[in-house]
Amino acid sequence: MGGTVFGRETPLGYIETVAGELFLESSRDLARLSAAYDNLRMLARSPAESMKFVKELSEHGA
Repeated sequence: MGGTVFGRETPLGYIETVAGELFLESSRDLARLSAAYDNLRMLARSPAESMKFVKELSEHGA
């Protein structure tokens, strides 16, 4: 296991917030970040569903 990504041996997580950037390195933080990302992907609409939703909003108002 391992390998070099962007000159780094270990994984790095990045979150941009209104308070600034966060860089995560611990395996626990990276696991939580990955789980949150997976949950968002699972809940997200498909591109076609998103386009339909935006079109309906523009036609009928929000």
